[in-house]
Amino acid sequence: MICPRCQNPVQENERFCSVCGLQLPESQPQQPAAPQYVPASPASSAVMNPSYSAVTIQPQTKRRPFVLGIVGFALSFSAIALGFFAIYFAGFTDLMDMYDLEMDAVYENLFYSYSTIYALMALVMGVVSAVFGGVAVNKLNSEPERYMGKGMYITAIVLGSIGAVFALLAFVF
Repeated sequence: MICPRCQNPVQENERFCSVCGLQLPESQPQQPAAPQYVPASPASSAVMNPSYSAVTIQPQTKRRPFVLGIVGFALSFSAIALGFFAIYFAGFTDLMDMYDLEMDAVYENLFYSYSTIYALMALVMGVVSAVFGGVAVNKLNSEPERYMGKGMYITAIVLGSIGAVFALLAFVF
C-alpha cells in the first residue's frame, strides 16, 4: 500500500502514514496517486519538500499545577500536625487524671485550651484542604492540557480529611 499524500510505502495494517501522519482509509488502491503539493501557511515553521504536504507545528502550552491544589496540599499537612497536637494535649490531661497525678489547675486549663484551639484549627484546615483539593481535581479534569498534579490534589483531599478526623478525635477525648 502507498500513502496517497506522500507516496511513502506503508504496510497494510497501519492506520497512519509514518512519514506524513495521514490517517489511511480502510482500503486503498494499489496504484500511487499523483503527488500533490500543499503550500504551507506563513506561520508554519516546517521545512517544505515539494513531495510532502505542509506540517504545522502547534505551540505547546506548558502544564502547571493549580494554585488552590498546592495550598490545599500544604494545609493538609498542617491539619494533620495540629490534629495530632490536639489529641496529644487532650490525652495528656486525661493521662494525668488516670494516674492521679496532680497538675496545677492553670496548666490543666492551658492544656485543654490548647487542645480545643488546635482541634478547631485542624478541623478548619482539614476541611479547607479537602475542598481545595477537590476543586483542583475538578479543574484538572476539565482542563487536562493546562494543569497537572492530580496525585498532589488527591493527597490534599485524603490528608485534609485525616486531619479533620484527628480534630474530631481530640474533641472526643
